[in-house]
Amino acid sequence: MSEEYLSLSSATIASYSAEILAEKIAEASRRRLEMRARLAMELAGIANQAGSLPMLAERMGVSEVELARVITLQLVRDNNAFLVSFLLLCGTEKRTIDAILAQFQALDLTEKAHVRLVNERYKRKDRALEQEREKEREEQARIFAKRVRARAVVEPAIADVAGRDSKPNPLDAQTEEEFVDTMRRYRVWAKNPSLREMSQSCGQKISHSTFRNMLNAQTVPRKLDLVDTFVTVLGGTQEDRMRWATAWRHFTVPAPQQVNVEPPVLRLTGS
Repeated sequence: MSEEYLSLSSATIASYSAEILAEKIAEASRRRLEMRARLAMELAGIANQAGSLPMLAERMGVSEVELARVITLQLVRDNNAFLVSFLLLCGTEKRTIDAILAQFQALDLTEKAHVRLVNERYKRKDRALEQEREKEREEQARIFAKRVRARAVVEPAIADVAGRDSKPNPLDAQTEEEFVDTMRRYRVWAKNPSLREMSQSCGQKISHSTFRNMLNAQTVPRKLDLVDTFVTVLGGTQEDRMRWATAWRHFTVPAPQQVNVEPPVLRLTGS
C-alpha cells in the first residue's frame, strides 16, 4: 500500500480520467479511514493494558484530554517522539513499536496521496470554471459587437435651412490637401462626433486611430471604402456618398493619356 501511494506523482494523477480520479479518491479515503480506526483501536488497547488514562497522562506530562486525542488520532503530533515515549511507558515491545510506526508512515503516505488526488479534482473544477467564464466573456463580447454593429445604422445629418447650406462640398477641392480639409470641415458640420464614436458607429470596421490619420494627412485616403465609411458614419446621404466618391476619383483615377495622331499626308501626282 505504501509503495502504491508513494508512486502517485502529479503527472500520474493528472493523467487519470474523471472516472478513475473519482475511484482513486474514494479508495484513498476508505483506506485512510480504515487505517486510522485500526491504529486508534490498537493504541487504545495498549493504553488500557498499561493502566489508567489519568496516570499515563500525568507521567507523560500532558493533560488527560490531550493524551486521549493523541490515542484516538484526533491530534497528530509533528514527530514520532511523543508516540514512542507513550509506547515505551506502556511497556510495548520494540517490534510492536516498529510495526505501529510503519502503520503511521503508511497512513501518512495515504493521506498525502488523498490530498493530491483531491487537489487535482479541485484544479479541474477551477479549469472548468475558467472555461465557463471564458465562454461568458466571449458571449458578452459577441453581444457588445452586435450592439456596436446596430449603432452603425446612422441617421442622416441634420440639413441646413434652404438658402443657408453650409455643408462642405468635396467637389470644390482643387488639391488633395483641400480634399482632406473638406473632410475635417464635413465632420464638424455633421455634429462633430469623437473619433471613437465614429469607430463604434461603423462597428469598428475602421479604428479611431485610422480616422485620425485620415484627417491629419495631406493626401486623399488610399481607398474609396475609407472615404465612403467616413461619410456614412457622419450621416451622409446617398447623394453625399456619390459626391465624395466623385471627388475622390478626381484625385486617384489617372487621366486618359493624349495620343497625338498625325494627319495623313496627301501627295499630288501629276497628270
